[in-house]
Amino acid sequence: MRRTRVIGVFISFMTWLPDGRVSPASISRSPFGWRLGATLFATSILTGATRSLAGDVVPAPEVLRASFVCEPLAAPGRLRCDVEARGNKGSLQWADVEVVQVAPFIVPLRGRVGPRDAATREDTLWRWSLGLLARARATGDVTVRVRAVVCEGAICTPELTFATAHVTVGRPVTP
Repeated sequence: MRRTRVIGVFISFMTWLPDGRVSPASISRSPFGWRLGATLFATSILTGATRSLAGDVVPAPEVLRASFVCEPLAAPGRLRCDVEARGNKGSLQWADVEVVQVAPFIVPLRGRVGPRDAATREDTLWRWSLGLLARARATGDVTVRVRAVVCEGAICTPELTFATAHVTVGRPVTP
């Protein structure tokens, strides 16, 4: 019973700041304040969640980049698109492409192309071709998700990125 009461007192004195941190003044008032403060400080140092002196968050370097291009069509029909994935810091060991969003007038012929479907498989560059079906004259966007395993030496990490292509089929019919 006493343990619950102490935890209740601790929670009642905590003040959460808008950015998700605990107010330092409230930590010192709680019974476990110095332990919580030390734990939060050590966790932020170990996870690299510190900020620069200017207050900006330092972005992580981009390990995987993707580009997505679709050729324009004069009339509705089959549409060919090319996806390219590049590993900036290491070699690509595995990768695939998934169609995650399409315009209403477009139908993907396949929702996913895997590593065996890649037309080009170099150390840092993989390319795929996607087939889409355009059912009407219109413009819209298609978004794909590229997943890859990027290895730098003996360390391999899974990476994920998105790419969007703008599709134009003929001149859009305006009502």
